[in-house]
Amino acid sequence: SALAINGAVFFQHLTATHQATFQTVGTADENGISLSATALTVDDDRFHTAATVGANATMTLANTTNNVARQLVFNSVGNSSSAVFTISGTDANGSAITENLTALAAGTPKNSTLFYKTVTSITTGAVAATGNITVGTEAAGGLDLSIGGALAAAGTATNAAARNVTIKSSADDTGKTFTVTGTDKNGTALTETITGSDGTGTGIATGSEFFKTITSVKSSAFTSGSLAIGIGTAIQGGPVELAGSDIGSGSAEAALALLTLKSTVDTMNITAGNLYNKVSNIMSHMGSLDAGYQLDFASKMDVNFAGETTELAKGQILAQAGTAMLAQANAQGQGMLALLQT
Repeated sequence: SALAINGAVFFQHLTATHQATFQTVGTADENGISLSATALTVDDDRFHTAATVGANATMTLANTTNNVARQLVFNSVGNSSSAVFTISGTDANGSAITENLTALAAGTPKNSTLFYKTVTSITTGAVAATGNITVGTEAAGGLDLSIGGALAAAGTATNAAARNVTIKSSADDTGKTFTVTGTDKNGTALTETITGSDGTGTGIATGSEFFKTITSVKSSAFTSGSLAIGIGTAIQGGPVELAGSDIGSGSAEAALALLTLKSTVDTMNITAGNLYNKVSNIMSHMGSLDAGYQLDFASKMDVNFAGETTELAKGQILAQAGTAMLAQANAQGQGMLALLQT
């Protein structure tokens, strides 16, 4: 952008390092983007009512769909450690998943290792379960956070200025990542991946990118506790006019901007001078080549003219010689005729 000599120096004339010094600080809001997502509660009897399960049997399912993908928890009245339970269903993305669960001790719950959005069947193997079996959902499964389009009513998808994103977890989310998509202050698409916090309740993971709008937040794995997504304290401004930065004021901001601009112009002048020298050298070399070509061409033309002149002289000599010989032959014939007449 152009610098007005009699006007103000604008923010975009400064380098990125100097721009950072003009970032302002706002008030952090841990719920500034979406509602807090609370941990889910245990439901011990969500998929199956209490019943004795025999060998090679399919359990009766009371409810086969979760609001989010969650782990299943099995409870056995008797010792069913020899029984094998095969779970079939779908994950959070609708893909089919299956796993086998064994070693159900009496009175000790056991969780599935996979997370199920829907359950299509739970069957037993060749060994029957001992006593009643109940299957429910486990709170430790947490939730898969996915926000699309308009965000929750407690927050807003648009910040007053471009601000960084904060993620606060009540459980340990250090092994999980959260992908934030949106736009920056200029409306350009922006994506950032933020690593979760340790879940101490005070640990907050803060991103480094600045978002003007947020369109979605997606976690790489299921969180196991409450989650709050908000905005940080840093606000990225600009382009803005700097106070007291008129050229005539001699302010520090104006001096800094002019120094940066002068350095840029000097670099451009050096680059232009180098290019001019290169072009001049090439033009001089091309002139030398052209002069040599003209001289060579003239010499070739002179040699051809002399050759043609020689050929012409040769032809004329031969023609004259032929004429002389013909005259002599005619003269001899006339002499013989005159002799005979005599």
